[in-house]
Formats: sequence, structure tokens, C-alpha cells
Amino acid sequence: MTPQEGFARARQEARNLHRRFGVESAHHVDVHAFAQRLNVQIVDAELQGAYAQLVVNRRRARILVSERLSDLSLRRVAIAHELGHYVLGHPSPPIAELCEPTPQKPRVQVSSRNFETEAHGFALELLTPSCAVSALSRRRDPDLFLCAQLQLAAWIPIEHAAIRIAEASERICAAVLSTAGGIVWAAASRRFCAELGDSLSLALHDGHPLDPRSLARRIVDRGAPCAASHVPAEAWLGRSGLPLFEDSAPTGRGTVLTMLWAASLEAALATPSSRSVH
Repeated sequence: MTPQEGFARARQEARNLHRRFGVESAHHVDVHAFAQRLNVQIVDAELQGAYAQLVVNRRRARILVSERLSDLSLRRVAIAHELGHYVLGHPSPPIAELCEPTPQKPRVQVSSRNFETEAHGFALELLTPSCAVSALSRRRDPDLFLCAQLQLAAWIPIEHAAIRIAEASERICAAVLSTAGGIVWAAASRRFCAELGDSLSLALHDGHPLDPRSLARRIVDRGAPCAASHVPAEAWLGRSGLPLFEDSAPTGRGTVLTMLWAASLEAALATPSSRSVH
């Protein structure tokens, strides 16, 4: 199975659970109830180097959740992620490894598959059903206000909501998380990958420094929000291109979350107007 096939299967298995449990919206997703119906016990435990860990022993399956994890939205994501490992049949580490004082090593990969990526894809699909995300984002700008709406509807961190909004957008769109040291990660829409895919390797890769012309860089330097507006495409894409909107804001965790999207051709020909941060 290729990495792409593994990721697609993970998303499909999450949708299968939606059908099995009668999920029609993000409000219907109860990870604790899902775990119970799958005969997976959730236990608070002292964990080092991980928020949660799946342990399967004979006929018993448990998800150990770190006692340090007090953020309920992160807890939902962590449980959904481990449920992904369980549903997808990924191998769990030996119990002895859970007691190690150092961060745990990633699960062993088979045939270049990435089990963590598959579990992450499963968790996002489980917590934010594609049909609900598409309905919410249809014909709307993929800005931070839209991300905040999905965050509240699905009870997930806004960074996860931004990834889903970017993925579902019909526009040239990307979500970017950055720090003073540069870009941490970027997630792009299918149209972005098709038309501007080389920018992901040129300028939107991990560790790439923030351009001084970007709003994200201004936020890092000044420590205050900036009104969303047009920015030069070169500020993010490493090359000229379509007029680009940027909506950035600090997360409160030492990072800046950014939504980028290209204007339509009609909007590109019109006089740009300022937009306000929600």
C-alpha cells in the first residue's frame, strides 16, 4: 500500500464510522462514545513524550491519555488520533516503552507508509466530516473567521480547523503555521497544489523564514494583530502570481496562524478593498 493509498483508506474508514454511528454533522462526533462502542477503554495516565498512546494487549484495547492534557479540544484530537491507529490496525509499541522518560520513537513504518500521517488524516475526518466542512465553506472566503466557526462547531483547535478549511476550499488556498523562526507547516487545497504546487517546496516548506512583507512577520515583530489584506504573492509563494489575500493572527501559543487565498479573476481586476480581522 502506498502512502497515498494509506491516507485515502484512513479517511474512508473515518467516513465508515460516520455512517455506522449515524453522524450527520460535527456536533454528532463523540469520541468517548465512539471508543466505548469500539470496545476501547480511555484511561488517564502518566505519559512521557506523548499526549496519548494506544495499547492493545490480547483482546483488550486502551487509549492512555496524558494527565497533563487539560485542553479538552486537544484531548478530543488525541483520542481520535489513537482511535485511528486502532481502526486502521497499526501496531502499538511494547508496554515497556510507555515508561521511558524520553519522547517515544515513531511507530515503525512498513513499505514507506506513515502511520502517524494516516492516524492524523483519520482524526481530522472523524472530527470534521467532509460534508459538514464543505457545506460550511462553500462560496466563502477561507479566512480565520471561517476557521473559528469550524473550531467551535467541531470543538477542535483552530489550527486543525484551518487545515480542514484549506483542504476543502475550492480556491487556491493554504493554511500556514509559523513562529519567529519561520514556517512550521503548511497545508494546501487541491487547486493550490495543482496550480502553485512548486511553492510548497520553494517557499512554504518547514523552516523557511517569514518574508518581511507578510502580515505574519509583522505580527511576530510587533506582537499585535494586523488587519487582513492583500499582500504581494512573492511574500509567500517565492514568485509573482495572482493577487493574494492574507489573514493572520497570533494563536496565544507562540505561533501565528495564517490563511492565504488567491482572489478570483474578477476580484483581481477590481480595486482591492481592505478587509477586517474577525
